[in-house]
Amino acid sequence: MADQLNPVGTVVSNINTATSVSLSIEFPSYSHAVVYPSFEKIAELAAEVTDFNIFGGADETLIEQLRQIVNREPLAPIFEQEKELVWERRIDCREHFPHALAKLLCCVKWNSNKDVALMQILLQTWPRLDPEQALELLDFTYADQEVRKIAVQCIEKMSDREISQYLLQLVQVLKYESYLDNDLAEFLLKRALKNQHFGHQLFWFLR
Repeated sequence: MADQLNPVGTVVSNINTATSVSLSIEFPSYSHAVVYPSFEKIAELAAEVTDFNIFGGADETLIEQLRQIVNREPLAPIFEQEKELVWERRIDCREHFPHALAKLLCCVKWNSNKDVALMQILLQTWPRLDPEQALELLDFTYADQEVRKIAVQCIEKMSDREISQYLLQLVQVLKYESYLDNDLAEFLLKRALKNQHFGHQLFWFLR
């Protein structure tokens, strides 16, 4: 069985370079720069596709269904039918269960520009989370830059002592950032420049 799982017999680079297989990928070039749309464009798209029926309040039965879904432990699965319900009642989630932002984000179809636009607009009016709740949004599951920015804004309320308790984990989280210039790195560097002890601790964790 071991030979089938690892036929080369090593986890290092292929030692037989003469017969090793290589894969070449060529990306197409464009005459114009590929950029993320501006917030104005995102807002326009969201306005075009918004179903205003979602602003009607849900009955108690639906609210209780939402409560049972969003209050599950973080590692509990959410099934497709439940995801559809949570996304459909996202306004009710904002009004009744703002702590469940991470659950709602798991229900967004991130390959749909319409859903992403709607979520981006909803984030602008979402109540700010407690810092401990916001830490979950820095997981690799949530790659959207606006989501990570909001998470950093929430943990900014924490003192240096409180942040130090999570500093090792935050340094590890930097691996999940899509860009070197990101809100979390900027936040940690600012704290490090203002507090020598914090900066010393950050240096060695990065090291």
